[in-house]
Amino acid sequence: MKTNVFKVLSFTVFTFLSAVSCEMPEDTASYVDTNIPQKFTDIEANSDFNWSTAKNYTIHIAGVPLGSGEKRQFLVKTADDKVIRKMNVAISEDFSMNIRVQSKIETLILSWANFEKEITLGANNTINFTFLELGNL
Repeated sequence: MKTNVFKVLSFTVFTFLSAVSCEMPEDTASYVDTNIPQKFTDIEANSDFNWSTAKNYTIHIAGVPLGSGEKRQFLVKTADDKVIRKMNVAISEDFSMNIRVQSKIETLILSWANFEKEITLGANNTINFTFLELGNL
């Protein structure tokens, strides 16, 4: 008898839960915020807005023929000391490197050993640099 009551009670609870859980989802289409652009072409921006998030630069380094072949780290950093690129070079080497930086970055710091030089970025994507600019070596 206890088994039959348990089976009937279980069946009734299962049927009730099945019937209650089968509801239609609410219509969310009527709650769309019309101020949010729905397509890319709907986006409006000021005429001076820069859509690019990064810029490419080429840095040309002119070495100084001092005869020293000792290599040290050449760093390209942001003003907040974040390293963008690094490579080991000797002061006598000529070399070039391509870098990609965020558009909002306005200055870069080029450093080798204990010497640093701040470079202001502009429209020109080529930066020419020589170690003689670092001061007295």
